[in-house]
Amino acid sequence: MAEVKNAFIKSKMNQDLDGRLLPSGEYREGINIQVSKSEGPDVGALENVRGNQLIADFRNLTNNPNVDVIGQYTDVSNNIIYVFLTDYTDPSNISQTYNSIKNHYIFSYNVSTEDIVQLIGTTATNQSNWLNFSKTNPIIGINVLENLLFWTDNRNQPRKLNIAKATFTASEVLVNGIKILQSNYYTTEEQISVAKLYPYQCINLYRSNGETPPVYSTSMLDVVSKYLPNGGLGNANGSGTSAIINILTSSIEGQITPGAAVSSTNIVGSITVVSVAASAGNPAVTAVTLSSSSTWVNNEIVTFNLNPNYDASYPGDPDYLKNKFVRFSYRYKFDDGEYSPYGPFTQAAFIPEQDGYFLEGNENDTFRSTIVDFMQNKVNKVILNIPLPSTNIVDDYKIQEIDILYKESDGLAVTVLDTILKSNLPLNANFIDYKYESRKPFRTLPESQLIRVYDKVPVKAFSQEISGNRVIYGNFQDKHTPPNQLDYNVGAFRKTAPFSLNATNPTTNSTSIIEYPMHTLKQNRNYQVGVVLSDKFGRSSTVILSSVNKGDVLGIDGSFAGATYFHPYKSSSDVNSETEKISTWPGDALKVQFNKSIPGTVNLNDLPGYPGLYNGNTNEGPEKDGTGGYNPLGWYSYKIVVKQFEQEYYNVYLPGILNGYPNGTAGTIPDPVNTTAFITLINDNINKVPRDLSEVGPEQKQYRSSIQLYGRVTPNGNGATTDFNEQFYPGTQSNTVNTIGEQDFVLGNDAATLIDYTDIYQTISNPYLGRITQTPNNAIGSASSATSPYNFFLGVYETNPTESRINIFWETSTTGLISDLNLAIDTGITQIDGLYEFSYVGKESDNIGTYVTNPFGLEITGTLLVPPVITSGSQELFLLSVITKGGIDITNKFTLEYIPKDSILTGPFPDSSLTGNSLSYDSYALKTTEYFYYGPRDQVDAGQMEYLFNFNTPNYPNANSINTQGSLTNVAPVIIGCTPLVLTEAAPGDVVKTILGSNGMPTGAANNTANLKWEIVAGSSPNFEIGETSGIITVNTETSGVFNLSVRLTDAYGLTAICNLAPIFGEKPVNCGFGQGSRSNGSGVDNTGSLNLYWTSDETNSVTSTPLSFNTAPVGLSGLVLSPTLPDASNNYVERKELENAQLPGYTSNPGIFSNTAYNTLGNSLCSVKDQANGGITSGTGFIRIEIELRQAGVASTSAISQSTFFGYPIELQYRNRTGAGYPNNWVTATDIEGKACTSGGTARNFFSDYSSNIPTGNAKGAGFIRRSDESENFNSFQTYIKTSGTPDPTKATTLEGLVRMPSEQNNNSLTTKAVKNFAIGESQAYGTFYDKFGDYRLIARYPYGAVSPNEYDEYIILGYTQWPNPKWSSGASGGAGGASGVVSAKIEWGDFYYPKNYVNSNQEVPSSYQYLVTNLGYNGSAGALSANAQNKVYAREWDMKYVSQFYMDEALQTKWNNNNNIATNSAWYGYKSVSPNTINADQGTQNAATAVTGTAQNTNNIDRQWAAQFDYTGKKVLGTSANITTVPAIV
Repeated sequence: MAEVKNAFIKSKMNQDLDGRLLPSGEYREGINIQVSKSEGPDVGALENVRGNQLIADFRNLTNNPNVDVIGQYTDVSNNIIYVFLTDYTDPSNISQTYNSIKNHYIFSYNVSTEDIVQLIGTTATNQSNWLNFSKTNPIIGINVLENLLFWTDNRNQPRKLNIAKATFTASEVLVNGIKILQSNYYTTEEQISVAKLYPYQCINLYRSNGETPPVYSTSMLDVVSKYLPNGGLGNANGSGTSAIINILTSSIEGQITPGAAVSSTNIVGSITVVSVAASAGNPAVTAVTLSSSSTWVNNEIVTFNLNPNYDASYPGDPDYLKNKFVRFSYRYKFDDGEYSPYGPFTQAAFIPEQDGYFLEGNENDTFRSTIVDFMQNKVNKVILNIPLPSTNIVDDYKIQEIDILYKESDGLAVTVLDTILKSNLPLNANFIDYKYESRKPFRTLPESQLIRVYDKVPVKAFSQEISGNRVIYGNFQDKHTPPNQLDYNVGAFRKTAPFSLNATNPTTNSTSIIEYPMHTLKQNRNYQVGVVLSDKFGRSSTVILSSVNKGDVLGIDGSFAGATYFHPYKSSSDVNSETEKISTWPGDALKVQFNKSIPGTVNLNDLPGYPGLYNGNTNEGPEKDGTGGYNPLGWYSYKIVVKQFEQEYYNVYLPGILNGYPNGTAGTIPDPVNTTAFITLINDNINKVPRDLSEVGPEQKQYRSSIQLYGRVTPNGNGATTDFNEQFYPGTQSNTVNTIGEQDFVLGNDAATLIDYTDIYQTISNPYLGRITQTPNNAIGSASSATSPYNFFLGVYETNPTESRINIFWETSTTGLISDLNLAIDTGITQIDGLYEFSYVGKESDNIGTYVTNPFGLEITGTLLVPPVITSGSQELFLLSVITKGGIDITNKFTLEYIPKDSILTGPFPDSSLTGNSLSYDSYALKTTEYFYYGPRDQVDAGQMEYLFNFNTPNYPNANSINTQGSLTNVAPVIIGCTPLVLTEAAPGDVVKTILGSNGMPTGAANNTANLKWEIVAGSSPNFEIGETSGIITVNTETSGVFNLSVRLTDAYGLTAICNLAPIFGEKPVNCGFGQGSRSNGSGVDNTGSLNLYWTSDETNSVTSTPLSFNTAPVGLSGLVLSPTLPDASNNYVERKELENAQLPGYTSNPGIFSNTAYNTLGNSLCSVKDQANGGITSGTGFIRIEIELRQAGVASTSAISQSTFFGYPIELQYRNRTGAGYPNNWVTATDIEGKACTSGGTARNFFSDYSSNIPTGNAKGAGFIRRSDESENFNSFQTYIKTSGTPDPTKATTLEGLVRMPSEQNNNSLTTKAVKNFAIGESQAYGTFYDKFGDYRLIARYPYGAVSPNEYDEYIILGYTQWPNPKWSSGASGGAGGASGVVSAKIEWGDFYYPKNYVNSNQEVPSSYQYLVTNLGYNGSAGALSANAQNKVYAREWDMKYVSQFYMDEALQTKWNNNNNIATNSAWYGYKSVSPNTINADQGTQNAATAVTGTAQNTNNIDRQWAAQFDYTGKKVLGTSANITTVPAIV
């Protein structure tokens, strides 16, 4: 049968023609067939194929009846079909809208495996609304490149996904009975966009110390230097514990200066240098005095101002960065191998050595070399604080690695320092720290990456195709439309202080003052500042400039301009202001003040393609709130960029700048001072100030320079008076170098008369000079001196900069989110800037209720107010918390007080001048509510004394919270009751004193004794011990005598207080109320009546008493009348007189006025508070000394009769027992410490007949001696010397007398007699309490009386009167004078008997023992002892011979005198006297005793006045046996 074969090579079905007319190669109809396309013989043959089969309905797979397919792609090579679905139809035909409740899907179907995978779509855990598909935007451009599915819909930005990763992470689910795989790998726009996430934030170069509250510092570190620029180190010479440490001078590196902190292995704590000096005993060592004692070992390295960042194990190259200005950035690597663009680069990581300061000698080195050697980078380690876009960057953004990038200032290449791998990326962190340790980069990036500012991925595209391995887009929008301009102003001011971080809005952070401590904005420059906007994927706008183009705008820092700002040199008024002075100036920075926020919507007719602002919330849309809602492609971040054409310049370092011509210049000087100046150009300065050589002649020797110079540092003064340099302020005027040439040519020297100029540096070398034209009224330099050589000090010029022709903007490190910027702007132009004049000055000694700050304000920006402080009339600032650095909450220790403006400040505040004044603004002050304790040491070291004050301003949310810091000040401890220690002899183990102390806290504070340590630091420490915590002092040995003992009290952190106890083991001092003092001629004794002194506790009843023994007045004169009261505190304890009229018989025409002084000795009290209750004697032993002196009355020169002068002074010392019967009228005669009555009776005489020869001419005074010192003797002999016309005073026991007799032929000379009585009263410390007399004392000294022979008559001496009653006793009388040069004088002294500060030795000290000579043998009576020769040296505690109680063999009074008594009885009489003249016991202790028993006096030296007493064999005096010579020779 015939076989018919047809080949359907046209592969065309034709049903239009009749079957008979079908052309060859076509067919009429075919079902489930295909035409073979093989290259074999069966080409064109029909083949059977499988028909279509319904696998699943997408509406069932998505549970969404509204979804439709908007795009599909068949991957033939892999047998996979990709389908794009959505249930959303965008209703807008003009601009697309977003709907947050719609769903979108991407499915794949594997024909081979029949697997259905939901690559992206709504699942139980994730929404797919962010895909933003629409049925109005079918997806046409779909391609698969290797494992990546790319698509674009002309609605969203081009996208892609990794098929394998999405499929691999999918999980199996059952949907309407159909098993599918659902993937949750892609959940956000950032994960599928072809353009990758842009790292908009700059790396931070600051770091926290990690504590609470944090303290921030720059992370540019010098870890190689062992000490700070103002520090040093050296080796200890020897071991020891002391406050002075010796350092080997040859080992010293750097410098050791007062105030430097000291540290070493053994020296710890807060110890500083007090002073530094060469050791006097050893020039090879330097003695360093420390603030407190410490311990060290020999050769130990001691560091002064230790570098806290020093790392001995630092692995990096210490010199690698020394000559480099490097900047750092970073980039991301994503899961499909793509890299993000670079992030912004930091500013140069540079801090100069020595922190840029000239130290000693540096200035001289600089002008000699013209180079600043230390202007090198000291940074060798940088901690890069890299911001992260989220706390889970791997899952959120599919970031797998972070490259650390490095770029040098003079290079174009960007290199990779290191790569942080996925395994090292943190979770739940906003930052990651990378430690760069001066290692070289390991990889250089290609040039294409250098110019890749952002990904060139379209904003949206209609078509897409693959060519080779490239994705090609067509019909696309390549960028967003930016705003035409923004409303902002630009200024340049000091960096904002203090450092602050805003946790909710980083735009308001102020970090540069810490982050870049040595960076500043160059002055004398123009800056144009622009803003670049970017979307989240790095698509950037062009530079947007400010709309402000007229006038200046005032802000908080000063004057702001438009986008272009000129930053001039500072003026002298600038740097003299408190905020700009050079000592505190932190550097300048450009500041941008935004006036309006960046718009979110615009009129699209004006700005087609404007994207609005970023909104990443996929749940926001117009269907909910009518807004634009989710907008992933809106403007997301901003970057500040700067154009600055002035680039490189030089600093010219000069050896002085000479104002005018040098001294000695030949010829007439054409230009005076202040019109011209000269500089010496040596070394590299010749190139910095080059000569113009383009148009010169062959013989030309002098040149001009086109370089303009601006003075920056100038020497000050004239010639030799130049002793410093200072900053120069050039303003806008530069100096012109009009001449450059060799010195001799410029100054006109010829070869015959060459001159060396002392004003020119290195004049002998004929250096190049530059002659400069001075700026009128602003001359630079110091002039020469005609008489003194010129002092060279560093001068500095700055050259005018090179101007770049490149018109580009440079990126800065200032970036941020537009949302944060707009929030700060929209909150208001007035923004919180911090606290105005806040300073915490709290001290450990503060009481509750103490102000620890002065009033401070709430500082704001963008205001013309001066000061810039909010004043609203209500409280705007509140104290949130006070947390210590160690994390302890101490908020309850403070309260914040609000002080409305114009309120009177009551204080007291730390600044006392504020009290009583008012402030023109609302202010606040911190006040304490509890006590503060500084310690213990571990808490101090842990930062518990460092406080973070956290305030909030609820009405100003842009501030959120204001943090500031302060530290509690430690106060030195206080020793309570640091008084001399006086005790009786102590035995080993005895407690001699418990000393109390406070750690500086107020009295009453619970912890005011916490963590105190007592120790003995000076003196005889082997004899004493002190309880380290108790303060109990005990003795270790038998102790008596005087010691030097100092104890130190140390608080928890090393501050100390010293108390010198100066212990005396022996006698108690007299109570302070007894005091010490003296009354003599001119102060009450030489008045016209009596003197009464009172040592009493009650000034109101002291004088009412039993009548005195001498109250009956002789010769009919009225009796002594005592004043009824004493002076009190209101009269400042000065004398007060009661007057009475008195008239002597026969003198009716001239009556006298007798007065009576009542003197309250409390005025001489040694108490800190003069309380009358402390008067009298309540403890210890006092003394009262009475001394009268009689000089021979004048006689006529022709008189041949011997002249005798008599003088008597009635004096009585009385005692009153405060608790005795009859008080207060119970005055009795006082008794001394040996139980003997204190009677003043006695007679002193000095007759010419007592001397073996005539008194030599000119020897005007002989010394008197007591002849009647035994108070118990009868005084009838007194009447021998007075012719009485009345009845004399019958009781002579109370009258201290003086007599002198001199023949008339000796009238050119005169004699003097002195009568002295010493009384020791109060506590009998040598003989027990039986003789103690505590209570009140008074001394009544009545007016004196006397007589003169041969015309003898009774005379009543009225001291101070010139005529009445007898001129011989009166002031100015012939032959004698009253007052200072008169016949009679008297003095009364009192004080502490054992510690008589009235009497000091040649060293101005009160001795603790006194030296005596004692007779070798003992006698049966006083007469033999008084006449025997005393020659054996002994010592006694007492200075008065009458009251000597015990003799010792040594000055320290340790070994008692063993007299080897030769008398059979238990005691014998021994004579004793002083050893040396001009000693206390010789001058004040003899009571002017006689010098011979009988016969004439050979001399009157005090060391010959001998006493006698009975002593037992141990040297103890028998009570009350002291005696002196009492025999009276015959009177002729």
